[in-house]
Amino acid sequence: MNRIRVFFAILLGLLFFPVWRFMDVIAFIWPSPLLYSFFFFFVLSLFVATPLKLALPKFKRRWLLTGIFTLLSFTWWSGPLSPMATIDPAFAHCGRTTYAGLFYPARSLLSAAFQDDLEAHNQLCWIKKLTTHIPEKFEAQNEFEDYLKLIDKKLILPEHKFRVSLPLIAYLHGVASTRWEIAQNQVSKVRTGAVFLDKLHFWHGQYNDEISSRRYSWLDWPMGPYMQFEYGLIEKNWEKILNSLKVEP
Repeated sequence: MNRIRVFFAILLGLLFFPVWRFMDVIAFIWPSPLLYSFFFFFVLSLFVATPLKLALPKFKRRWLLTGIFTLLSFTWWSGPLSPMATIDPAFAHCGRTTYAGLFYPARSLLSAAFQDDLEAHNQLCWIKKLTTHIPEKFEAQNEFEDYLKLIDKKLILPEHKFRVSLPLIAYLHGVASTRWEIAQNQVSKVRTGAVFLDKLHFWHGQYNDEISSRRYSWLDWPMGPYMQFEYGLIEKNWEKILNSLKVEP
């Protein structure tokens, strides 16, 4: 019976890191501290507290709960996105208790697959932060155009421009264009749409660093092949979507 408990404890414990890594998606899509803390509570309870209790039955539950809620308090306070400025894309932009936020500062000590994964996650957090900083309203067309230039200037900065970032870049420009259209009822939506599609095709040429085409060493197994599959789904499907879009003259 003890061996069965230890077996399931190890199995659940090993699942913690992949599930925690996948939780970074919350930071990319909806970076709510409350939402992230809510999901993190269940992840910690199932993949950390439960294995500890299975492997060490005498471990006091109150100590487990105290540890979990202490970590959750810090998680809620730090948030899914870091408070770092968006000026430099190399800053740590994911929250400190996210998978990428914790390991990103130490990425140079890790293998190539882990480095690429952390760099891509950090870039996605950075672009999401750019989106959250878009003004709620643009008063004039030159203000809208100046802001697009500012966004473009920042997007050109990353040394590695991962193609997996393109959906969020599309969302970034889409939010800016939508807020401009809402503020100006007489704006030509056809013209705004053409500008939007032009931007998508432009950044498709800039953000061309494909993780799915990397060649990792055997030391990166199984992380390397899994990453190539995961990122490849976005890279290849985005390629098809963009190729189907045409800008009308």
